[in-house]
Amino acid sequence: MFGPPKRPDSKDLKVNLAAPPAWTFAPGDSIIGTVVRHTSIVSPEATIQLTLRGATETRTLERSGNQSEDRVSRWDLLDPKTIDLFRGPLHLPEGSEECLTFPFEVNIPPGPSVTQIRRRKNESSYLPVDQESVEQHILPGTFFESNNGDSSGMVKYTLEVEMRYRRGGGYFTNKDTCPVVIRHTALDPPLVHYEMIKHTTNTRIHNHRLVTGTGQLSFRQKMQNIYGSSKVPEFTYRVEVSAPKAVQLDHPVPIPLAVNIVCVPDKTSPALQDAVVKVTLQSIRVTIAAMTSVYVRGDSGPKSLSDFWRKHHTLDIKTTLPNSQNPVAFQVGQESRPFDVGSICRLYLGSDSFRKSPQRQHFHGISVRAVHPSFKSYIVWHRHELECNLCLVVAGQSQTVTVCGPITVMPAD
Repeated sequence: MFGPPKRPDSKDLKVNLAAPPAWTFAPGDSIIGTVVRHTSIVSPEATIQLTLRGATETRTLERSGNQSEDRVSRWDLLDPKTIDLFRGPLHLPEGSEECLTFPFEVNIPPGPSVTQIRRRKNESSYLPVDQESVEQHILPGTFFESNNGDSSGMVKYTLEVEMRYRRGGGYFTNKDTCPVVIRHTALDPPLVHYEMIKHTTNTRIHNHRLVTGTGQLSFRQKMQNIYGSSKVPEFTYRVEVSAPKAVQLDHPVPIPLAVNIVCVPDKTSPALQDAVVKVTLQSIRVTIAAMTSVYVRGDSGPKSLSDFWRKHHTLDIKTTLPNSQNPVAFQVGQESRPFDVGSICRLYLGSDSFRKSPQRQHFHGISVRAVHPSFKSYIVWHRHELECNLCLVVAGQSQTVTVCGPITVMPAD
């Protein structure tokens, strides 16, 4: 999904991972690499220690009147187990073309530390923190989202190395920190087929043209339309959007998204209950809203502050029939057939963007906002909602209808 930030080269001490750039690890994997020093050193006593750390952090601005103060929470996810890579004298001559290397292998735990999580048992959490529950939790993947700088939530993992050595009459220290990207683990099996859910909303229109068609309206009819007279025919219809319950990042099969429109007879004027009304779908804006909630411990005891924000991944689609310039039209009152926007327009959700192509987008000098899977951790909860804004035309009158529903975004294979 995304790689670790670029690190400055250090000749004093550096962690090199035995993995390609932007490599990601899974809970339970082993991290293999080497600690390297290029700078000359002569020391009769030195130690090199390596520690894998993991934490989830949140922050928010707590406002009171005209003042605001940063509040930060940090939950350690891993026990700080330190590995001794070296103990003894070190010697690397001045001007040497060689370097000192210290190989390592670190195992990533499959789940969070029960000890670390249980220490927070009195604080607000999106997950239960009793021992039995924590033992079943999976280590959350690397994550970062912010609300325009006011609030943020993250899950981060790092390898930290420290070399302490004696020279002359004093002790000196060199350090390096290497980010480790852990990918989100799917709680469900890989997506084989899409399980569809129907999301609906009712809307209505009052217009004499529902009966007269395209003919001229009398002055009285025009006034009745404007003032919403009860004598104006009313047509109530239901917009149905069938969408997947879950989608998977970078899945090769287009996301199905079907639209249908049906009459609601018991809320429609008698004169229109047996009529056929043409409803034209001009365009549809499909949005996957990413919603992030965070808990941040406040200043007054264990009670936590909370914040919530949304970010959107949106596609605008002009809906025309295949091999035609005519917009999609529903003959409501007859047995209308759903229009599969997703398959015809070929919608894909990649870990880099929401797009109309299975290929990753190539942007020049533009940062693409990453799409994170849905997940819930102790003080960070990231989930998604599908939002469809449909531009419809009924009896010459435009209407915008919004249909929403929850959707789960699964990690890529």
